[in-house]
Amino acid sequence: MENRMWRQFRRNRMALVGLILTVVICAVSMAAPVLAPIPYDAQLISSGLTELGAPAPPGTQVDETLADGRHYTGRLTLGADRMGRSVLSRLLWGSQISLVVGLAATLISVVIGLTIGIVSGYFGGRVDAILQRFTDFVLSFPYLLFVIALSTVLRQNDAITQALSRLRVTLTHSVHESVGNLVPSFVVLLAIGLLGWTTSARVVRGKTLALREKEFVEAARALGAHSSYIIVRHVLPNVIGPLTVIATMGVAGAILAESTLSYLGLGVPQPIPSWGNMIQEGQPYFRNAPWLVIWPGLCIVFVVLGFNLLGDGLRDVMDPREYRVGETISLPVLRWLWLAPATLVAIALGSALGSDTYYRPIRPTPTDEPLYGGVLRTSINDSLRSLDPAIAYDAESAMAERLLYNALIDYDEDANLIPGVATRWEVSADGLTYTFHLRDNVRFHNGRPCTAADYKYSIERLLKPQTGSPGAPFYEVVVGAEAVMKGEQQEASGIEVPDPLTIIFHLQEPRPVFLNIIAMPFGAAVPREEVERWGESFTQHPVGTGPFRLKEWKQGQHISFERFDQYWDPRLPYLDGVVADENVSRELSFLRFQQGEYDTLYRITSPDYLFMKTAPEWSDAMVTRPAADVFADLLNTRMPPFDNKLVRQAFNWAVNKEKLLKLRNGRAVIANGVIPPVVPGFNAGLKGYGYDPAKARELLAQAGYAHGIDVPVEYWHLNDEASSQTAQAIQADLAAVGVRVDLKPVTFPAYLSAVGRPKTVQYAYTAWIQDYPDPSNFLETKFHGRYIADENSSNDTYVDNPVLNDLLDRAARELDHETRMRLYQEAERIVVDEAYWVFQYHSVENEPTQPYVQGKHGYHIHPVWPRNYRDVAMRARLDGVAIANQRSVP
Repeated sequence: MENRMWRQFRRNRMALVGLILTVVICAVSMAAPVLAPIPYDAQLISSGLTELGAPAPPGTQVDETLADGRHYTGRLTLGADRMGRSVLSRLLWGSQISLVVGLAATLISVVIGLTIGIVSGYFGGRVDAILQRFTDFVLSFPYLLFVIALSTVLRQNDAITQALSRLRVTLTHSVHESVGNLVPSFVVLLAIGLLGWTTSARVVRGKTLALREKEFVEAARALGAHSSYIIVRHVLPNVIGPLTVIATMGVAGAILAESTLSYLGLGVPQPIPSWGNMIQEGQPYFRNAPWLVIWPGLCIVFVVLGFNLLGDGLRDVMDPREYRVGETISLPVLRWLWLAPATLVAIALGSALGSDTYYRPIRPTPTDEPLYGGVLRTSINDSLRSLDPAIAYDAESAMAERLLYNALIDYDEDANLIPGVATRWEVSADGLTYTFHLRDNVRFHNGRPCTAADYKYSIERLLKPQTGSPGAPFYEVVVGAEAVMKGEQQEASGIEVPDPLTIIFHLQEPRPVFLNIIAMPFGAAVPREEVERWGESFTQHPVGTGPFRLKEWKQGQHISFERFDQYWDPRLPYLDGVVADENVSRELSFLRFQQGEYDTLYRITSPDYLFMKTAPEWSDAMVTRPAADVFADLLNTRMPPFDNKLVRQAFNWAVNKEKLLKLRNGRAVIANGVIPPVVPGFNAGLKGYGYDPAKARELLAQAGYAHGIDVPVEYWHLNDEASSQTAQAIQADLAAVGVRVDLKPVTFPAYLSAVGRPKTVQYAYTAWIQDYPDPSNFLETKFHGRYIADENSSNDTYVDNPVLNDLLDRAARELDHETRMRLYQEAERIVVDEAYWVFQYHSVENEPTQPYVQGKHGYHIHPVWPRNYRDVAMRARLDGVAIANQRSVP
């Protein structure tokens, strides 16, 4: 019988192909640790990434020392991924995940389906009715959604997560790394296995219903045989055949489900490789590195195809008619599962081969004179939160505020303070009195003249507790401001308006940054009558004194501004209007930019930057400027092990900052401290931390961690492409010195909420972008003890160092500029020596801008204001026709 079945199976050539594919893939999977040329998480930064930080192509020669000290010489046969890791190594190790998940999940689902099917079919009656209704209930919901929901619930259970983490560490050390790596896939295989049993149950039930009417079953029952004996002796042997076919094809479905979950970020966590998460990571790099999707996609195709062909062959060997009883899903349909990954590969190839079919940028003839007219089009990744200057406090809202409003003073292109609505100002010798003199031709968008009283009203409005302005603390230094903030007074006694064009501020103590505070959008004037007219809806009906006024705002869709013809500076604005689409992803924004639908963008992803730098037509269509920001990792000094200075210093020596720059495509400079190079007080001679894993291990040993830190340190980071790359790089660097790091990707709101609460986040990404160009805005806000709070704490390391606090307080009051800068530099040295942060880099901003929006009067990155479109002129329309002057230049 067995020989006959084997001969019949061998005659099916496609079944033999399936068997060969399955055997080869299983053998390769088992031998992955031996066949992989280097560890799957080894980051070859020198060889695995090009000079621009792009993944190295297949065949790249490697001669590099790994982070753990081992040296590797060879070739990247299948290229490298976005982290400089060998694609071949990750494919081989990923095969273990896919096959183990597929086999284990199928085993779980088959056991459940077999049990339910036999019980339902054999006992019938009410038992059968109940089990069939339950099966119908499960089948009525989309299978994949069920798997996603269950996987998410299991992953959000802290007890399960911690137990799996401990189990993984134990198995990695006591058995083998490959065994430990399978633990994170437990949640995935359990979710798939618990929900994939319905087909097995229906088929087994149908077969059992037929079997229980057979004469040999009735005879056994008549002779008094127990039900368990009949099931084991007569039912099981007859259902094993069809169940084997279903299981074989079920493996293919389980592998595809695991790949889908990992692609969606719900499967195997990074850096453990899975074919699904490899496709997800490689998708943005279609144009630059199509192999990142093609190789794992082909692996899924061949595995799924192999198991399906094998299942088809097994079905043909046995009588297929016996397997159709009670089926709700036709088994032959399952054989086409391989089309899903095949389609994905086809899309990848199409994207890679068709990447040169895009809009060519317009390059008009340069002109020294600004041209008037045209509408600037751009996008916003999120929704605008507010158009009220007392409330708005983010980069996207700042763009709108600059169009709608004016503060008393402004900044030039070198971040120097210049006149705005105020033509001049005086500061008393003791630094306690500031007097501003206003222009006499400033009007609100409703036509009414703007006076000093409007600025007094607007600042007192933001101080009032019912306004809820995040800008109120900046004005605490004004005499009487605290009384207004507490609701005790309606007006601040320290703000005077002696005449319609003069406003005077009296301070409680010297505050050299008060001019910078006055220049912030919080201090913009709004008309009292419009605020009282609209109430809380003023944010939807803003009225300011800016060069543009609001034309239309469909929240969540788009916002448009039109030129204000009565603007006090007759030269501005050059544009007729500005339009911004809301809630457009960076990827879609860039695609529309390529097609000429947008004139400029704010930020772009790493793959899109690589495209801009390598496509000849677009290589110069970008404006660049060093940013006034700092990126780092916070170390919570109130949570172990970061309450130990030696551990904090060890983390700084362990992280390779040069690698982070390369992952950022070189769009950054190493941060040795807190203050960016473009901010006053920057200390070029400050010595930070280099990359020295040996020194890191030595410091950890001194801190009592001679064998590293086995208890996982949880690293919180944003769930975007750039943050994920950085997190994986840090994870690998710390692993090389014996520190295990678990990654926790979260949304930005969840991140802000968590880091603002003491003893909640142990270790996390952090960053700070200036509110105004002064070192106090970085050092005081992030490291002074008085900025610690139970909620929304801006001091996210929760350090309260008396010496540091005193230095910052003295610097804040110091009127002599050189002495003040020296005090801040001394404070920064303490922050660096104490290693409250793992210092990373200061970024370089790169914003795609169409050539016709560049030039002398075109868009440029302002040193203080993000997305400053108020004085931009376009030199051509979208169709390439030059814009004629619509009004003369004054």
